Amino acid sequence: MSAILDSAAAQAAKPYRLTDVGGAAPDPVLVEIVAGYLASVEMEVETSISRTSRSPMIRDAHDFRAGIHDRNLRKLTGRSYSALVHPIARDFPLDTMKPGDVFFHNDVYLSEGGIGHLPDLCVTVPVFATRPGETEPKVVAFVQAFGHHDDIGGCCPGSMPSGATTVFEEGLMVPPIKLWDQGVPNEAALRIMTRNSRTPDALAADLDAECSACLMGARRLTELFERYGVETVESCFDAMMDATTETYRREILSKIRRVSTPGRTTPSTMVWTNRCCTFSGSP
Repeated sequence: MSAILDSAAAQAAKPYRLTDVGGAAPDPVLVEIVAGYLASVEMEVETSISRTSRSPMIRDAHDFRAGIHDRNLRKLTGRSYSALVHPIARDFPLDTMKPGDVFFHNDVYLSEGGIGHLPDLCVTVPVFATRPGETEPKVVAFVQAFGHHDDIGGCCPGSMPSGATTVFEEGLMVPPIKLWDQGVPNEAALRIMTRNSRTPDALAADLDAECSACLMGARRLTELFERYGVETVESCFDAMMDATTETYRREILSKIRRVSTPGRTTPSTMVWTNRCCTFSGSP
């Protein structure tokens, strides 16, 4: 009974995990295989976008990134940054998503902090796989592309007005929407977005490149889950995140100088709390 309670307490302390804390550890060799596979899929998605897009900002400047996230919305790949899946999961529950769905947003206020300005457009595609004993595939991960585009409207070309006083001067702001529904593009939404851009053909081509690349990445990840099984792959995801957490604690948190400020109540006094630790002191 004590062991069961300890396991339950450990699981409650790490609610973001996909697998049971007390479960068997995955094969470390397989963890490396899965990590390498994720990195290769991320690179393949980015390569596909760079080769099929049309705008100078995406094709030439490469101002875009891809990312892979698990079903708990944790980012699994660290080679590049990306936006967040949280606004998509907030507005579209996972159990309502279907294979072939593509979600889009660039709303800086509804992006959960993942979008910095309106020219940053984000495409998100859910990954599906079937668990043993089930007949219907469910969401097991996400592939995302996030990039700065040439023009999304607004008061000046490039959609980055230096004298803007409101976000609306930057251009068209789109909350999380379903841009493709089970493989069928929402032509009305695409027409609205391209009509508001000074470079409509380039924007249309970039969006098509990003949606197609993310759908390809989702197919690649489905193949990974089908080869090793959902539970095995998710245990590898947890092992990767556990290793990252330990590295962060060892290499970053251990080097933060803790400073006490007795009697100090100025705004510069900080209290920083996350899942790993609590840090208090002045910067």
